[in-house]
Amino acid sequence: MNEKGVIIYVGDVFKALNLLPNNIVDCIITSPPYWKQRNYNHPKQIGQEKNYLEYIEKIVEVFNQLKRVLKPTGTLFLNIGYKYQDKELLLIPELIAIELQKNGWSLLNKIVWFKPNAMPSSIKSRFSNVYEPIFLFVKRESKYKYYLSLDKLRLPANNGINIKSPEDILGYEVQNSLLKEDKIKGKVIKVFKTSNNHIIAEVLWENGKTTFEVVQDFDKESQLPIELVCPKCKKTIKSEIDVYTHNNCDGFPEPILPPKISFEDKVELKPSKLLFITDINFKKRNYEGKFKLSPENRGASPGARKSLFGEYLVVQRRYKIFQPIIADYLSYWRKKEVLL
Repeated sequence: MNEKGVIIYVGDVFKALNLLPNNIVDCIITSPPYWKQRNYNHPKQIGQEKNYLEYIEKIVEVFNQLKRVLKPTGTLFLNIGYKYQDKELLLIPELIAIELQKNGWSLLNKIVWFKPNAMPSSIKSRFSNVYEPIFLFVKRESKYKYYLSLDKLRLPANNGINIKSPEDILGYEVQNSLLKEDKIKGKVIKVFKTSNNHIIAEVLWENGKTTFEVVQDFDKESQLPIELVCPKCKKTIKSEIDVYTHNNCDGFPEPILPPKISFEDKVELKPSKLLFITDINFKKRNYEGKFKLSPENRGASPGARKSLFGEYLVVQRRYKIFQPIIADYLSYWRKKEVLL
């Protein structure tokens, strides 16, 4: 163990894995030796098997042990490169993925690792392979329970139409998407700012009513993640992983809602220049993006809505609840309904 508390095992992979207890690892990121790529001159090395089928069998053996040590909420990232034999491309990565699926793994993604500065190939009879696959696996029994936070990995949007100042949303269209049968539209007629720097839009709806709505920053997650508290053990649940530590607790975790945003201290923001609705319509008419001919395919993408319709504000569910909690809650009431 080094000074940071990290334990490094050096030795035979099977012997090292046998030292680890079950369900202890959160995430595995590995790139085992490729077949016939390098010779480490060890009698038990992986990668120098007589044929690639024996190599695949050995890799599967290793991953059966990895599955044992991986937590139910854990993930596995596997990188394997391609090899040629008698001028034929062997789909070794895909064959390994198929065998792992047969052995209790669920494949979630095939990620392409593109190498723009790859080593030039001396072979002139085919194209150079400038990419390798990375497979994302989870245990099959855990494919509804694993932890993966995409929000931590997202890059800021850079589509050239982000809000430059709060006044820019004045006059823009909004849509209340919470109403399933009657999704009404409206326009932003005034923009305000609170002492806590929240941007508030006053919306005039098609039905003549007005409401005050909080404007979200589309460069960030539009819903507010909230923490939960377990009613039995009183511990705080801050991530989806924490949800599964309370499987034996009775009742559903209760949300800890953030303080409500006060609209009392708002100050109206006056536009620095005149904004005309015709300017907004001009943006719509000149939209040349991929959704021009099929706007119904835009889905729920905020960027698509902004590009196509100039929508900078969509009324939606304000708080983000952990998906397992929602699933368990719905399952509970479905069973309750069947019993009734």
